[in-house]
Amino acid sequence: MKKNLVLMVICALCLIGGNACRKDLGNYEYRELKTMDIQGFEQVYEALSGQPFHVDPKLDFMKEGGFNEDDFNYEWFSFDENMKIDDGNLKKQLGMQRILDLNLPLTPSTYSLYFRVKDKVTGYVREFKTKLNVRSEIADGWMILNEIRNESRLDMLAYNAKDSKFLQYTDLLSTMSTIKLKGKPRMVYFVYNRDVFNYQFTNRIYVGTDQETYSINNQQRTWNNFRNLKVEVMRPTSDDYHAEVIRSMGMGGFPMTYLLDSDGILSIENSTQGFMHGMTLNRFVDGGRISISPYIAEKYRTITPYLLMFDTEKRRFLVHSGGNKGVIQPVSTDVNVFDPADLKKDLRYMGFVNSGTPQFYAILKEPQQDNFSLLRFVSPSDTKLTPIAYEAIPNAIHLKDAEQITFDPNYGFIMYSIGSKVYQYDPFNKLEKILLDMGNRKISLIKFQKLLQVQNLARYIDYSKKLMICTYDPAAPDNSGKMELYEISLTAAPKLFQQYEGFGKIVDATYRE
Repeated sequence: MKKNLVLMVICALCLIGGNACRKDLGNYEYRELKTMDIQGFEQVYEALSGQPFHVDPKLDFMKEGGFNEDDFNYEWFSFDENMKIDDGNLKKQLGMQRILDLNLPLTPSTYSLYFRVKDKVTGYVREFKTKLNVRSEIADGWMILNEIRNESRLDMLAYNAKDSKFLQYTDLLSTMSTIKLKGKPRMVYFVYNRDVFNYQFTNRIYVGTDQETYSINNQQRTWNNFRNLKVEVMRPTSDDYHAEVIRSMGMGGFPMTYLLDSDGILSIENSTQGFMHGMTLNRFVDGGRISISPYIAEKYRTITPYLLMFDTEKRRFLVHSGGNKGVIQPVSTDVNVFDPADLKKDLRYMGFVNSGTPQFYAILKEPQQDNFSLLRFVSPSDTKLTPIAYEAIPNAIHLKDAEQITFDPNYGFIMYSIGSKVYQYDPFNKLEKILLDMGNRKISLIKFQKLLQVQNLARYIDYSKKLMICTYDPAAPDNSGKMELYEISLTAAPKLFQQYEGFGKIVDATYRE
């Protein structure tokens, strides 16, 4: 008993001595931060997802003679209050400096925003907390797909109705989702459709590369509801399966979308008729698959599916329409002008021009020659094509060297680019002229944007009439990209309407209506 009492006394003395030694270790004055005060730290912050966010808190010691910023470490992070515990990624680190200054990488939600200050010497941590409401105005604007160092980046020019200007969002998929695109960029396309799995209307954005395509449901203006296109295709697909061409043509309650994929299969998604992507349309009902050109032409702004395609092997036009499960061989109402079943020419480019008389344009080429012709026609029925004109294009025209081609919905002209120049061909007078010369910048994209859903909005009507020209500096392709919109006139020179910079090499663009 006496022995145990002695041991207890010795242990108590050791503890007292140990605490005294630890308190003196390091030869510094220990101080706690109980009196730290903060200014410029609001109770609630309102912010836009993907846009600049800045907080500059002022720290001070009310009783200890001031604050030295270099004496402390800092941390900013957020917690999504609407996320479940098992969702993961609850905590999002935002910064490690006293001042928080960044493009906010948070999706629309309600967050708790934390600011921690840690004394480098004592290790004492003081934590401040506030509320952060993040919202998004990304519901209307240009989606722009860039190529940067052989990789893909999706940007957006989002329309701000308050001041009638566009806000620029950079790298949406990195800042607002967990999508990481692999491969070189190929296409971006907006559709209004019904989800084939739940029949709900969605505002969907397809973005893809030469290795994969993602389908993003942007109905709620967020970017975290997405899936690989493979999920929407009702058949086995390869590992690098992707979309080559997507075309939407329906409106209102009749959304329809054609897909030409990397397997060479054309399919349609039409939920109202029970069609899902996967079934091969580019075949006769009793035959095998037909090889078709990627230049497909949809008769858009209708409530009935209609797609014109070109058989590259037999050099003929084919049509898909309505609820057919294969193609139809159309006939000409004037076989003396052309025979759709035996054109004897290759297809250079084709599209549907919704001008005064909505019609199809097909630029045809003599095999193994540089002789071009322009065929213009309408489709009075599913099985018939009626020619408007079929004329040779003068050999002096630079069309054989065209890198990008588009059709002008204003006047029916053919626009095409070569290097840094945009050419215009007037098929009615058979005249060509250089429309624009972009100098030392190379053209990566020209197009007229088709807007399908809101047809009576003056702003949309205006956009659809503008020629988009995207250029970049070949010496700095990763950060010199520019998108410009031009007004086209019958007699005057093109007039610059809007321009936007800060992109890479622009590969494709669409409008999120």
